[in-house]
Amino acid sequence: MEFKNTFQLIHEFVHAVIQQINPSVAGLKWLDEGIAEYASKQLEEDIKSRSTFNDYPTLRQLESGSVYFDEAGSTAYLYSGILIKYIVDEYGIDALNKIIRTPTNIEVIMKASTENIYEQWVKYLEDKKWLR
Repeated sequence: MEFKNTFQLIHEFVHAVIQQINPSVAGLKWLDEGIAEYASKQLEEDIKSRSTFNDYPTLRQLESGSVYFDEAGSTAYLYSGILIKYIVDEYGIDALNKIIRTPTNIEVIMKASTENIYEQWVKYLEDKKWLR
């Protein structure tokens, strides 16, 4: 229980730092929560506690923001964190830093359309490369 509280404190601290860097990130819930999930190491714990990963969201669900998070609960945080892990694993931490600063330029930064980024992320999920 002690670790869970520590992860939560770090998660909230990450939000505070991201808001100082770029307040507009809060408008992209998957990005805001995904970064906090990833950076706080909650993602690692959440992955360990799951046995299946076949309930990933559609692109539209991710783009719906709070609607998806309200419906999916902790699952939304998990997949947002895995999406951030995908960005870091496949494009590098510098790409994530650029996305934080200018999230509207994600397609330029990642040199792919939103749809293509989503399709590649689903392949990443299905290949389970991120579990290794």
